[in-house]
Amino acid sequence: MPQRPFYALLIGINQYQCETVPDLRGCVHDATTMHNLLQTHFGGAAENMTTLIDAAATHQAIRAAFQLRLLAPLQAWAANGRLGEQPAILFYFSGHGSRAPSISKPSGFDETLVPHDSRTAEVYDIKDWELGEWLAELTPYTDNVTVILDCCHSGSGTRSDKKTVTDIRGCHDDLRPQPARAGKIVVAPVMRGAIDLSKQRGHLGYVLLAACRNDEKAREDNLGDPPQRQGLLTYWLQHTLRAMEPQQPLRYRELYDQVHHRVQSAHRDQTPQCEGDRDRLFLGGVRAGGSRWLSVLEVSDGLVWVDSGQAHGLTPGSIVHVYAAGISLENRPAQPPLAILEVETVEAARSGCRRIGTDQAVGIPPGAQALVHTYGPARTRTKLALMVAEGWFLKALRERLLRADIRPQIELTLPGEQAALQLTLVGEYLQLQDGSGEQIYQRYDLRALNPYRRPFQADDLTPVVRDLQHRLHQRHVQLLASEADSEVALAIAVQLDRLLVDAHDQSLQTAPLASDAAGNVVIPVDQPFVLHITNHYTKPLFFTLLELGYAGDINRLYPQIAGANDAVASQKSLIVGQTADRDQQFRMQLPAGMQTVEETFKIIATTEEANFEHLLQGKMPPQPQPASITRGGQTRDLGPSPTDHKGYTFGNDVLPSDRWGIITIPIKIVRTISG
Repeated sequence: MPQRPFYALLIGINQYQCETVPDLRGCVHDATTMHNLLQTHFGGAAENMTTLIDAAATHQAIRAAFQLRLLAPLQAWAANGRLGEQPAILFYFSGHGSRAPSISKPSGFDETLVPHDSRTAEVYDIKDWELGEWLAELTPYTDNVTVILDCCHSGSGTRSDKKTVTDIRGCHDDLRPQPARAGKIVVAPVMRGAIDLSKQRGHLGYVLLAACRNDEKAREDNLGDPPQRQGLLTYWLQHTLRAMEPQQPLRYRELYDQVHHRVQSAHRDQTPQCEGDRDRLFLGGVRAGGSRWLSVLEVSDGLVWVDSGQAHGLTPGSIVHVYAAGISLENRPAQPPLAILEVETVEAARSGCRRIGTDQAVGIPPGAQALVHTYGPARTRTKLALMVAEGWFLKALRERLLRADIRPQIELTLPGEQAALQLTLVGEYLQLQDGSGEQIYQRYDLRALNPYRRPFQADDLTPVVRDLQHRLHQRHVQLLASEADSEVALAIAVQLDRLLVDAHDQSLQTAPLASDAAGNVVIPVDQPFVLHITNHYTKPLFFTLLELGYAGDINRLYPQIAGANDAVASQKSLIVGQTADRDQQFRMQLPAGMQTVEETFKIIATTEEANFEHLLQGKMPPQPQPASITRGGQTRDLGPSPTDHKGYTFGNDVLPSDRWGIITIPIKIVRTISG
């Protein structure tokens, strides 16, 4: 059962009233099976779910159902004192997506959902901003809204005077003059034909799952046994949800990765997208930290391929544990893995593994997920010093650090040997410190770790080891670097500037950001800035931008939307944050009383699209809020200059240095700039 009551509005449209809009065949089945799944598998109350199909799904009927079946129950719950858990909302649409002219969009078009009666006299599509307005009405009552759109993001069909049936869920643009928007309405901003719900400052309660990118087509096909017409996104979404234990719901990021893998396996040119608060549990309000897990891509030629490679820091000899799809990895699973793998072949963004130590007859199902259990010998372990006097406590601490979950990551140092981290006993408190003795995270009260005042046992130190693992993971990402001769890294030019917005006409200019004596780019608090990344490589590159926060957090600043990482062509640039819209700008923040911190930006470039989701992690509580970025641009040249490309090859294999590269930018966030 979900962790809270939920209300659902589901729409499926096969038949369209307008003769120039082609009919579909799988959308009604999508909506009705989703309704049944929510009711039977997740305990949804029948009176809380509304399904509109075909002629019942007119523009006016959809709007009325949104008001009466989603908004009104929330208002009634609030009027009754907000008793019980905050309800969740699910809005699901299966049908055509399209576009309509807009004077307010740079593209000249609004993205739209096409109701049954749209394109008839005085009836228009549901605009993206219109859906945004509807969703904004829910925010005073709930921060838990899920939007699922199984349609194309833009018009991809052709106009025909004869009624047709299509397998593509996108129809021609509606080029009629559109009704004017009444006044200036503040709603959730829009990106890629979907409501970009993650952009709302201080509000991460929305999750959007969409069938494809803006320039792609959402498909339906005969799927299942027996085969029935259904959308690819919906079919694999339902398949994953059925395999999920309702009492152990997946986070949206886990759900998305499962669906993304399956859809991409069937059609490489349809890429589902996910944005918003992906760390929520499905239809739940808990944000779980979660373990970092990989996806099994395929099993071929005796090797199991996972989506982690050199760019992620995986090395030969690493041990990987595989689990069935649908298992929640909020904590490391108690059940044994389906398979234990040893990494044998490491490429830029994926690795081939051989099975060891488990029953070879046990199959690895498509979409299985995996955890890195230990890293290979090529990865240097972090040296850790124990600044603790001999006794029961030191004995228990050593015993805990020798366990399998932490031992492969650390090397205990000898007295006087330099260490990167140290555990130091100060009075009745244990501190995790860096090599210089500066405290990291909170200190640990020995009385809280061992309230019974008996001799310390290894299990008492588990909270300390948890935080140590958190710090070690950030250190692992901090140390990620490409080879010095990486052709890709040498071909990336990076600029970082402050953004200046004219108060009168909102025109944009950039100016250099200063650097300190240590080479850190200095970014004042609340100063908008932009990042400009230019690809001088001979091939298109995919870029991922990570922020390594001072509180141990690792955030992905670009792409914000999972599945939206488009390749940047040779000699072209990626600009992030250059906008007059404050909600889309990059700005750094510091907690009250903190004057300066040092952080790191990492730009990872690959010649093939890669998943870096499992490198991310949240900050360690109860630290103050870390320097935060509101969104994520063109600027000063911090990266290497363009270089001549040697283009080395060996047989048919491209050198690893020609497949990926990393640029590291140290930054300092300051509250004020002296002088």
